[in-house]
Amino acid sequence: MSPTRALVIACSAVSIATAGCGGPSGRDVRLTVLDPAGHPVPGAAVYVEARTDHGPVGGYLAIAGEAGEVPDAAREAARVPWARGARAAVVAFAPGRRPAVAWSEQGSVRTDGAVLTLAPADSSIAAPEHLARFSWPPPAGLPGVDPAGPAYDRVDAGFRAAAAAAPGAEPRAGDRPRSGAD
Repeated sequence: MSPTRALVIACSAVSIATAGCGGPSGRDVRLTVLDPAGHPVPGAAVYVEARTDHGPVGGYLAIAGEAGEVPDAAREAARVPWARGARAAVVAFAPGRRPAVAWSEQGSVRTDGAVLTLAPADSSIAAPEHLARFSWPPPAGLPGVDPAGPAYDRVDAGFRAAAAAAPGAEPRAGDRPRSGAD
């Protein structure tokens, strides 16, 4: 076998081993949640959704730390479960603030190093239109989403408050009170 052919085979094997047959298993998540003046919003609830054209394939829930960082000790990135062809969308909520949504029709939004800005709530500003595109509440068993955790409750409250504040708001499909069995 020629040295060139051996190199091509070796590189192909490394690519397959690192990517896996199903594509990357996770995507890094490191975000900062700030107010319009650039101050951190500690305690903000964040939801990162990985989705394909067939629906969500993974999620990540977190509560921002004292410096507005997610994960709250942002030394190392958290991971959102991922699948080949997935795109990411991100939303952040905090009481008294308008939700911040990062969503793209053309592709994924940045999840590593992104900054989300939570503006003060204003009754003249409806919830961002892209908020309704998230699959919330998420399907049971969605990888990366723990319905028993405190971040779930805060994100759930954020989605409900935003839906209630929208003009002509009606419950979205799937909206339901969460029981302890979820």
